[in-house]
Amino acid sequence: MANKKKPVKTVPSKQDRNIKTPQRKTVQPVSSGDFFTALDNFFDKRRKLFLWICLSLTVLFSTLLFDVKVSDGGDDSAYIVRAYDFIHDFSYPGFQGALYPMMLSIFVAVFGVNLPVLKFLSLVFITFHLIFFYKAFKNKISPFLQAMVMILISVNTSLLYFASQTYSEAFYLFLQGWFFLIVFNYFITENSEPVTIKNSYKKFLLLGLSMFLLGLNRSIGYGSVISVVLFFALERQWKKIVFAIGGFMVFSLPYEFLKKILWAANDIQFQNQAKLFFQKDAYNAAKGSEDLSGYIGRFFDNSNLYLSKHLFYFFGFTDGTVIYPFLTFLVYLLFALAIYWAFRKNRYLLFTSIYTGVLCFITFILLQKQWDQARLVIIYYPLILVILFGGLFYLLKTEKLKKVQFILPLLILVIFFSTFSTTGPKVKEKKEILSKNLSGDMLYGLTPDWINFINLSKWAAKNIPAGEEIGSRKADISFIYSSRKFVSLYKVPNIEPDSLLKKIKGQKISVIAVKLNEINNNQPGLIVTEQLRKNAIAFINGNKTDENGRVKEAFMYGVYSVAESDIPAYSEKLDQAKLTHRSDLDKFFAEAKKDNKNIMIYEPDVMLERLEKTKVKYVIMASLRKNPKVKTGEIIDTINRFLYFIQLKYPAMFSEKYVIGADEPAKLIEIHYDKKT
Repeated sequence: MANKKKPVKTVPSKQDRNIKTPQRKTVQPVSSGDFFTALDNFFDKRRKLFLWICLSLTVLFSTLLFDVKVSDGGDDSAYIVRAYDFIHDFSYPGFQGALYPMMLSIFVAVFGVNLPVLKFLSLVFITFHLIFFYKAFKNKISPFLQAMVMILISVNTSLLYFASQTYSEAFYLFLQGWFFLIVFNYFITENSEPVTIKNSYKKFLLLGLSMFLLGLNRSIGYGSVISVVLFFALERQWKKIVFAIGGFMVFSLPYEFLKKILWAANDIQFQNQAKLFFQKDAYNAAKGSEDLSGYIGRFFDNSNLYLSKHLFYFFGFTDGTVIYPFLTFLVYLLFALAIYWAFRKNRYLLFTSIYTGVLCFITFILLQKQWDQARLVIIYYPLILVILFGGLFYLLKTEKLKKVQFILPLLILVIFFSTFSTTGPKVKEKKEILSKNLSGDMLYGLTPDWINFINLSKWAAKNIPAGEEIGSRKADISFIYSSRKFVSLYKVPNIEPDSLLKKIKGQKISVIAVKLNEINNNQPGLIVTEQLRKNAIAFINGNKTDENGRVKEAFMYGVYSVAESDIPAYSEKLDQAKLTHRSDLDKFFAEAKKDNKNIMIYEPDVMLERLEKTKVKYVIMASLRKNPKVKTGEIIDTINRFLYFIQLKYPAMFSEKYVIGADEPAKLIEIHYDKKT
């Protein structure tokens, strides 16, 4: 590595004379006679060679791992559908970030919904991300560390998975690499010229654009603004904070204005997501809003999930199923070490730490632990490697530890072989699947549950008249494989206890709740509940779990509207049938809350009304596995529950239209709206 140059003195302007910029070294000190110096000299002379090696490995393994099918998660399909809707209907692609669908829409307009083409774009973005990473960190960190990080990410199956998926991760990595290139080249320089609008506006516009695009692609990307502000604040460069925010506003404010004009959209991306962030359970609003202790709990839970379970799976050290809190503590310890040395030695490492720390902190606080998706942190994996290795690098550069500098190269070597040991089998697994897919069998490699679901989607798209809508749990995947739009039924509508009580009081009705899971083989109980069936207004499904999440107690109540004068008679009949019942719902809910019972409340008429409003005539009821890798008998039962609670009130409402698959079948259910009896 080149020797340090003496700083060039500049004359500060009047505005900057009072600004005191900490004098920190921007690259690691090159001392003679240690192992790291020899490694740096070796890799410094061969930078471009290792760049080409890493690019070749990235393209090679991305190709070998290439998957032309959509994932079972559905979000990758959702991006394509939003791109399709944007280009055909000019619908605003909100919720998950608008930029990626907008970008995809250009290629959808030219090639249609062509999976190989759309997926190939991700490979391109992953490749350019590596180039940006090289250019951004060149001469900013140890040449040895930069080369090692690039090699590790170029063979990492967890990261390269996104090189053939239409998730937004590859595009985000691409934008993130460009963002770091701008920050490092224009804003972390020693003895930079005085900051004025005249000589700096282009740089700050580039910075503002990069931050705006990161946020428009994924909401978490707006954390880049916070990281830039924090860094400039630590540097006591107040004018740069104002200019950076101004550069961001130059793009964000006109965009928000245009969005309101063109789509009458009021920050769709934030509003839709914020509702979920504030809930205790993202899928069950009935559990209420999160409190301070809940957010603190999220932070610790997510830290364990992402910095232990997922991060060490990226390393190849674990199978990605077990949490080791000690590993989380170790990562935070190494992170703190990196921050310490970054303050003393390297401003580039400091900014990298601030950016990664801010975005991880926001992720860990806002997201419920039930999300638990590796893709939420894979975008920071290259930066995490830089931080952890950087902290160890500077620690081992100290005089007392120079003799054990071999520890870091040894650790990197272990991670490389561990990572590669995961990638190798994945390549073998994908080889036959990719060959079959490219030869025309696009469903080869899927499990029977998914094959049956997709084939039924195709059959329904072809055989059901265009005017009759079809509901699907995975509507976007149904569309990708059939080219017909389906109505999304991804969630069973439910309400909170307070909402039900408010409705009952507002309608001035009396109710009686009956414990339905006591009815089995209870003929008198069946007779009474049949008399009440048409008056059902809600069903309360609940349970109580132990500390390991296992269900200790499960219950279901039917809530029926009855005349107040009839309650004594019904109570007598229910007592004779030995069925638990009660009319004091407010007290019942208070007791359940005190006993930490989980409750979900379903309204059959509201659910049926949703189907009617969307003109759904048929519904695909599939046997999609909860555990996609193993057939355990547990399935994603969203559609089953949706129809079940309606059927409890209207038993003649549904019939079976068509079935595909004897094992893990997919069924097409017809809805008979004329049989509401």
